[in-house]
Amino acid sequence: MEFSIRQISASETVELRQNILRPHQALSECVYPHDETPETFHLGAFVNEPQTSKERLIGIASFLYDPNQDLPDPESQYRIRGMATQLDFRRLGIGTAMLNEGLSILKEKKAKRVWCNARETAFAFYEKSDFIMLGEMFYLPGIGPHKVFWREV
Repeated sequence: MEFSIRQISASETVELRQNILRPHQALSECVYPHDETPETFHLGAFVNEPQTSKERLIGIASFLYDPNQDLPDPESQYRIRGMATQLDFRRLGIGTAMLNEGLSILKEKKAKRVWCNARETAFAFYEKSDFIMLGEMFYLPGIGPHKVFWREV
C-alpha cells in the first residue's frame, strides 16, 4: 500500500488524537502544551482515496521540544506525543515511516535524544525502533499504563 508523509499543522492532528487516543475526551482536551511552539513539528501519513481522488489522513505524530530531566542533556531533547495510526492501517510500516521521518528532522535540528510516554500496547513498537525503557511503569488516569522510552537521535 502506498502512503505519503509530510508535515502538517497542529490543528490537523487533533481529530485523530481524539478518535484514536482519547475518545473519552473533548477535542479541546486533545490540544497539547507546546503544540504551537516554533520548535514543534507534526507529521501526517496520507493515503489516496481512489473513489474521491482525495487524500485521507491516517496517521499522526507530534515532535515537541520538551526536555526530560531524567535524561542527559535536557536542552537538546524532543518528545514524541500523540503518535497514532488508524486501526485499519496498522502494521503496514506507517508508524515506523513517521518515526524515521521525525528522526531525520530531529537530526537536522541537532537534537540529541527523543523520548515518549508509551502506552503498554506500544512497548514492542518502540523496542523494535531501538528505544530504551526508563524507570517504572506508571498509570495515566483514563488512558492506562505507560512507560518512558527514549533513544539517541
